[in-house]
Amino acid sequence: MTTQDCFLGFSSDRIVRSLLQITGILIIVHLINLVLGGPSWQIERLFALGEEANIPTWFSSTLWAINALAAYRCSKLIQTKNIKFLWILIALGFLAFSIDETAMIHENVFEVMSRVLPHGFRAGLLARFKATNWPIFASPFLVLTLAWLVITFRRLLKGSHTAAKFLFLGFSTVVLGGYGLEMITNFLNHDELQWVWDIENVFEESMEMIGAIVILSGLLIHSQFLEQNQKSGQNFIPQSKSKAGHLV
Repeated sequence: MTTQDCFLGFSSDRIVRSLLQITGILIIVHLINLVLGGPSWQIERLFALGEEANIPTWFSSTLWAINALAAYRCSKLIQTKNIKFLWILIALGFLAFSIDETAMIHENVFEVMSRVLPHGFRAGLLARFKATNWPIFASPFLVLTLAWLVITFRRLLKGSHTAAKFLFLGFSTVVLGGYGLEMITNFLNHDELQWVWDIENVFEESMEMIGAIVILSGLLIHSQFLEQNQKSGQNFIPQSKSKAGHLV
């Protein structure tokens, strides 16, 4: 990205740096409160990573909302209707992530799903996954969503290799933090290894926020790629029938 590339009235580089700085501040405040043993319940309530309805949650929600705007920006730079539709669909997905951060939709939906299971199966599941069991029910949806994203972004990002790398890294970081580490919490002994739980919590939330910012970087890089082609009077067609990276 160059400093001339603007988004929301600011340079793209400045936006990404500022978001990373805010993420760092939130992590530092959480760690300071943790090291001091939580001397203030007000700080714990407002800044604890992993808690709901506080400043880190609002910030995470804002990150996905910004990603939705960045994806929509890409759709505005595309003339092909089906490609434009895919970008709008992705923007709506990011918006759904933003809403989910504050509304806790996926936790509640999969909790309801777990209640309709036979009692014996549910009891056995809960015995193995004491901390959280929503990732088990989310697994099929996650696999399908990731497969769709890989296929779709391979089509949308042809010729924009740097953006593709950022998006791959960003989604991998989010999934590893929000899903992988969430699963690991079920196998931690909270009574004897609380410090491990605390470390896991920091990494999980940090990876989700940083991953969302890396995704934003990829989207901004791609939008700049589209703008450059638009200014040069060329129409980039990311379709399977055209050659990869072909400018017509």
